[in-house]
Amino acid sequence: MNSGVLHKKEWLAPPQDLSLQADEVHAWRALLDLPDSQVDVLAGILSPDEISRAEKYRFRRDQKRFIARRGILRNILALYLGTGPAKIDFSYNPYGKPSLHNALSNSELSFNLSHTRDLALYAVGLKRRIGIDVEYPREELQWEEIAERFYSPHESEQLRALPEDDRFRLFFAYWTRKEAVLKARGMGLVNGLKDINVVLEPAAPQFDSHTEHRRYSVGNLELIGLNLGIAYVGALAVGGKGLHLQCWQWS
Repeated sequence: MNSGVLHKKEWLAPPQDLSLQADEVHAWRALLDLPDSQVDVLAGILSPDEISRAEKYRFRRDQKRFIARRGILRNILALYLGTGPAKIDFSYNPYGKPSLHNALSNSELSFNLSHTRDLALYAVGLKRRIGIDVEYPREELQWEEIAERFYSPHESEQLRALPEDDRFRLFFAYWTRKEAVLKARGMGLVNGLKDINVVLEPAAPQFDSHTEHRRYSVGNLELIGLNLGIAYVGALAVGGKGLHLQCWQWS
């Protein structure tokens, strides 16, 4: 069900006195193709495990993007935790979802991240389930077959009702929202993807809007489509209703 629209939301530079209130959720957008000098600085705050993961990538570009997104995550969390980014430890659930570890695990902070190509998204809240996803729509993807396997009958019906040129974009609008819900629930993609029924208006222009974040409800999660421009599709799922969304640009 449509639960309202947020108007005129921009991705702005965060304020110097950044704070996170109980009724807020913060979304961050970051570009990952950084100069080598910045990547080197970010590498210096990563854990040995993260460096090892970066080195497993075959291409240097992918190594740098991994270092960037993990280093930016640490810096973002450090803003809220009041600690050095290198001091943050992570633990992971069986599906790879990260959370704060050791002393910081007592923090009320919850977070999630997603990335594709040269873009990363981060979501931060307080004591609530949270999941975020971003995708780069690829024309070569066999999306019809994926929809047949993982989409609900209602979603498939909505896809078929659209003109053929609009189905591709709607496929990714559904996908990001479904994955954000699964991530908020701490589940892997193979668990219940088809059981998540996303209700969207069957009109394509909303997915290309730069000025609105559209909200819907899935169970006890609020589901928000994020405006990232024509090239990307993103969504946020967060526990609770009527939360205030703040969108920040990392630079």
